[in-house]
Amino acid sequence: MRIKIVFELKKNDLIPLDQQYILSLWFQNIFAESSKYCGGKKNFEFYTFSSLNPEGAWKTTHEAIKPFCRFFTLDFSVLIPESCFSELQNMFLGRMLHIGHRASDSLLMGSSYQGAILEVKEFEQEPHPVSSKTIKAISPILVTKEERSRKGKSINRYVAPESDEYQELFFKSMLRRYSKWCSENNSKFTFSNKTLQGMSLKYLGKQPKKVYVSLWEQTPQHERVTAYAYDFEIQTIPEIVDFGLEAGFGEMCQFGFGFCCF
Repeated sequence: MRIKIVFELKKNDLIPLDQQYILSLWFQNIFAESSKYCGGKKNFEFYTFSSLNPEGAWKTTHEAIKPFCRFFTLDFSVLIPESCFSELQNMFLGRMLHIGHRASDSLLMGSSYQGAILEVKEFEQEPHPVSSKTIKAISPILVTKEERSRKGKSINRYVAPESDEYQELFFKSMLRRYSKWCSENNSKFTFSNKTLQGMSLKYLGKQPKKVYVSLWEQTPQHERVTAYAYDFEIQTIPEIVDFGLEAGFGEMCQFGFGFCCF
């Protein structure tokens, strides 16, 4: 299910360009409070979202957006039944979003932007996909490969779409996530390396744009990850396209990665 959340500006100041992590915390808290709408799971992860988009005039500084308008929108996609729209709407309506701008290395939560949710609108139903589709990434897509450091510590390497291993890693991550969702919803989906045969991913146009995103800020786990924004053509089983359009393409989509549309 896809919805558009409309915020009314309550305090007019700067909004950070790097806002994914703050927004992800906001969504995590909402789902933790409303876990009955997502199978009773407080760590629900099958969703993704876009950045805040001003509905009017604005300008950018080095690290922030300066709005000259009253309303912002945010697109949100979640893998729950369409029949749950009213419940989802009630989860969000009336809530406040507090988001700060960056000052040096500090994140000033709640110091800059305050927006109240004014409206939650349902997207028109996406047409049922066939096996091959051209898709646009609204938020960057993250693909990683687990490796070992010289000290034997497990680390994630961020893989670029130009890499020969990117396609296989992309589809394996999608298949693992889809299999996990099926398992949590009393369904069954198994896959093997043979499942990957016939699947293809091709980025379109110019070279994919590299996007740096800070996660787990002000914690010992703080990390700056590298994701990529690009349009792509995908050929795979329809279930994976459906899944990606609602739960995100790539990895760690609950942090705002992989929000895509046709």
